[in-house]
Amino acid sequence: MLASTEGAFNDIYLGQKKWYIYRQFEPWDWVIAYAVPLDVKYGDARVFRNTLIVIMGATGLFVLLMLSLIVTRFTHPIVKLTEASRQIAGGELDQKIDLSRNDELGELAHNFENMRSAIRNQMSELNREIRDRKRAEEKLK
Repeated sequence: MLASTEGAFNDIYLGQKKWYIYRQFEPWDWVIAYAVPLDVKYGDARVFRNTLIVIMGATGLFVLLMLSLIVTRFTHPIVKLTEASRQIAGGELDQKIDLSRNDELGELAHNFENMRSAIRNQMSELNREIRDRKRAEEKLK
């Protein structure tokens, strides 16, 4: 370093890390050095890094929340249809399927509702027929 006319280096002075920059001035043969604590030198960079981390974290959480809402928007009707079909398969034909949408899921819900109504009507008709047959059997006896 003594052979060069200018430069910079890091050192520890009185227990504090510092950055030194120096330059030699020819007319007077002086070497002028300037010392800056590394905390001061990199302070703005640390603030920027921390701010960037906070912004990236907040953006990540926002994106995660938006994706969660989007996924919920698409899966909630499917979950409702699945639950309704389970209840209908279990014999609960009074389960109303109400899903007012103008897309494929709305059409599927409408078709499920039509099937539920058809099964319910068929069951009512079969029950009426069974009652009629039982009455006819009792009259025959």
